[in-house]
Formats: sequence, C-alpha cells, structure tokens
Amino acid sequence: MSAKNTNSHLRVRMLCEGAMMVALAQVLSYIKLMELPNGGSLTPAMFPIILFAVRWGLTPGLMAGFTFGLLQLIFDGAYAWGWQSMLLDYLVAFTPLGLAGLFKGKKWGIFVGTVVGCLGRFVVHYISGVTIYKILAPTEFMKWTFTSPSAYSLVYNGSYMLPNTIIALVIAAVLYKPLKKYILGQDLEAAERVAAENRPGVHVHLYGKTESRPKRKMGHITVLTDDTRQTVADLERTGCWDDLK
Repeated sequence: MSAKNTNSHLRVRMLCEGAMMVALAQVLSYIKLMELPNGGSLTPAMFPIILFAVRWGLTPGLMAGFTFGLLQLIFDGAYAWGWQSMLLDYLVAFTPLGLAGLFKGKKWGIFVGTVVGCLGRFVVHYISGVTIYKILAPTEFMKWTFTSPSAYSLVYNGSYMLPNTIIALVIAAVLYKPLKKYILGQDLEAAERVAAENRPGVHVHLYGKTESRPKRKMGHITVLTDDTRQTVADLERTGCWDDLK
C-alpha cells in the first residue's frame, strides 16, 4: 500500500470516527442529570469529543468540538441570547474541548486533556457571562445574591462545568484500563504499520513504548532498495524529515 493510499485510508477512518463521536456526544447531551435556568446542564456528553481529540490530535479535535457546538446550537439553541451568544456559548465554547488533542499519545493524556479541554470551555462561558449575560441588578443563585457579573458568571458556570469535568474524568478512569490501547491511539499506529508493511521493501519496527516524548525513539523503518537516490527522493516527498530541518 502506498503512502498516499495509507494517508487516505487514515483520513477516511478519522472522519468516520469523528462523525460517530460527535453523534454519540449529541445523544449523550440529552441525558441531563441537572439543568440550570439559562441552559447550563450536567451531562456525559463531552467525553466522546475529548476521547476523539486525544486519539487523533489537536486539529481534528478542535473540528469535532466545533461540529458538536454547531449541533448543540441547532438542537438546543433556545438558550442563546442573540448572535453573540450563539457564537460564544455554542460554536466557540465547545471547540476548546479539542485542546485535549495536545496530549495525543501521552500516557495520562486523557486525564490532563480532559481538564484542559473543560477549562477552555469554562473560560469561554465565563467570558460570555460577564459580557452577554451581564447581570444589571442583584441576582439570586443557589441562595446567594450576586451584584457582580464576574462573580455570578464564575459561580454559575462553575456550578455545572466542575461536575461535568469530574464526570468526564470518572468515565476516563473507568475506561482507561480496558480501552488503553485505543485511548493512546496504539491501534492507529498498528494500522499505519500494517499499511507500510504491505509496501514491498518497507519494514516498520515499533518498540511498543506507550508514551511518546520529544526526541524519544519509538521505532524505526527499514527500506530495501536498489536505487538509493530515488528512494531518498521518495522519502523527501513524504515530509518525514521536515521537523529536523
């Protein structure tokens, strides 16, 4: 299988998996353990997006978060107060869940990524609370009376984002051991390996290390060829050495 076909196969797999994770997140968003007056709710919906991001990386994760936010706007947009709220509380707010992709391949990436992704979403909701939903009169929430928009936004958004974060962490902890191979993306590495091994003269050797770090050798590739110049040119076109230049 050529490198071009391999990349195409993985891209299709990524898109299909992303579509399923976004759909699952949307379904889980209807399981509301708690719902606040202005739309904040307690659901397990964030975890599929975080899992997808940790498996595939930052850019795919951000795209999945944005798509999920778009679906939330379409099906749950009754809580939006104008176009500014649509932008911040849906399209922008759910996109940072993809920040979990920064920890792709890390041993504890699913946990750190969950915290970072949820924190990113909280920050956007907080900004929305102090700008769009800014309280102009004393407002009571959870038996407390608030006169400060910033304090109200902090408590209101924190009251559902903190439990949501905990729920996602609990799900990650429960699934980590049985699904460790998939959470770390080792199945994707295996797919790349099989594809490469089907190419004549190319042999991929992975060392079975579970965590990748900068400058850590994870494996090597052996290429058998009768034309060194052509093989070097083929490798150059793949961009595999770009980070070393």
